[in-house]
Amino acid sequence: MDHVAILQEPYFSLILSGKKTIESRWYLGRRAPWGRIKEGETVYLKPSSKPVLAKFIVKKVHQFDDLSPLKVKEIINSYPAVGYVDKEKSFEANKFKKYCILVEIKDLEMLVPFDIDKTGFGNQAAWLCVDDIKSIKR
Repeated sequence: MDHVAILQEPYFSLILSGKKTIESRWYLGRRAPWGRIKEGETVYLKPSSKPVLAKFIVKKVHQFDDLSPLKVKEIINSYPAVGYVDKEKSFEANKFKKYCILVEIKDLEMLVPFDIDKTGFGNQAAWLCVDDIKSIKR
């Protein structure tokens, strides 16, 4: 399976610089890529309002459910790359979330930019799971 992670700044730039080595997703309910991402799969990186610019291979996936503010704090403290920008801001933004997915990054590489067709995924979709990236590549 292939994945497209849509990222805001500064997160995209931090991944490219190698400072952010884990992509985290926090949710109130189970949303993509929950239960659908595995080690060895490819994640394409698309900065918001730009084409896909990079990709990486999934090194490892960690999933946490039934979260509480205490568990959120433990995750942020146990995986420093999660709260890389600011641990307190990370905690405040996610303290009431119930699910967390951590995707460890390896083999990051830049790509020739390309657009994708998000039809059918919803305007607010920030993570897409597809059988093959070619199926949504423009």
